[in-house]
Amino acid sequence: MDTRKLSEIALILVGFALILFLLEKFQSFLRPLTIAVLLSLLFTPTLRRSKKDKVKAGLKFAGTALLLLAVVIGLGASFTNADLSGLALNEDFFSGISISFAGKTVYLSNVVDTNRIMNVVGTAVGAFATGITAFVSEFFLIILFIAFVLPAMNIWIRNMTRKMKEKEKREFRKVIHDMEDGIQEYIKAKTIISLGTAFTSLVVMMLFGVEYFLIFSVVIFILNYIPSIGSIIAVISVLLLQVFAMGLGVKFILLAVLLTSIQMLFGNYIEPKFTGKKLNISPLIVLISLFFWGAIWGVAGMLFSVPLTLAIKIILEHNETTKGLARYIS
Repeated sequence: MDTRKLSEIALILVGFALILFLLEKFQSFLRPLTIAVLLSLLFTPTLRRSKKDKVKAGLKFAGTALLLLAVVIGLGASFTNADLSGLALNEDFFSGISISFAGKTVYLSNVVDTNRIMNVVGTAVGAFATGITAFVSEFFLIILFIAFVLPAMNIWIRNMTRKMKEKEKREFRKVIHDMEDGIQEYIKAKTIISLGTAFTSLVVMMLFGVEYFLIFSVVIFILNYIPSIGSIIAVISVLLLQVFAMGLGVKFILLAVLLTSIQMLFGNYIEPKFTGKKLNISPLIVLISLFFWGAIWGVAGMLFSVPLTLAIKIILEHNETTKGLARYIS
């Protein structure tokens, strides 16, 4: 490898480190803006169609936006109006939880420190409520950014390529189109999988008489966008709260088995059929990117870790100097 190529790679790595620093330092502004740009790539192909198609696409986009807005408002209202007093944590909860085996009954309060459990669960519930509030408030900011970014996206692309040579124009547009296709395929597949997981879980929870099953199903839908660990967190969240209502009996164990089986079926078997070959990103890189973007941007970074990594991979693939680096992501 010659000195020029090494210096180019070093310059790219320095620039990448600087970008990461800026993304973390100014995340309150850059996080929703970056997510808005990624989501705008879902709709930019429709803006390049004929006027007639644009009207149809515009109506579909408006309908989708209104539906998402209704879901977010409904979610916020559900959490605000839900009577969660039944989930108040006190020692009476633990004193009633027991395990019966071979004619003997063991109460949970006799074998564990219930005060410590109450503190841990209380902290977790508080953090979850804070996360939901932050998600809802940032969602509106993302929608606002999309309203400004989307109309200007194709204009920006035209201005960027105006002074480029024909070969450079084709390469630049191919990068944009590949990012559009990749992000569209991922979001579409992930949404279908998340809807299937949430709906199936909702049916199971209704059959078992789980209280707040609608809220839990929405939580499962949202957390399922977090690759690898999102579905695990979703099931654990539901089961942690249900153990207080059901106790550690046969009904609770059967519910746990069914919810876990649903997550495994959709996550380990159905989802790879939809996204495996299209994304061309190794599971190890997906896991690393999850923790990497999570460390920088928290829950929002975890939710969009795959699209962000996919965008970086496509950019690296279309540069002769960084093609080798892109292979390590595949």
